[in-house]
Amino acid sequence: MSLRIRLILLTVALVTVVVMILSGLYLTSLVNSLSATALDRAELASQQVNAYINDRINRLSPVEPWHAAGPQTQLMSAATKRLVVGEASVAE
Repeated sequence: MSLRIRLILLTVALVTVVVMILSGLYLTSLVNSLSATALDRAELASQQVNAYINDRINRLSPVEPWHAAGPQTQLMSAATKRLVVGEASVAE
């Protein structure tokens, strides 16, 4: 094998290694970016769901505080029971 062919093969191998390393770094950066975006979206969705549930409970719960309900105090108020029973996805 001549020196010229060895030099060409070594150059091709070196370029291949450099390309593989740079591709790996780019892929890592891309995955980190996409993961951060997905995490931000998940946090936003959880905040919206939390706000919706709080709003729904506040609209359907009695005006009196739980401890002031007197003899009607139970683990769940009637309004909360209606909320849970009224939601088909929760009742199943």
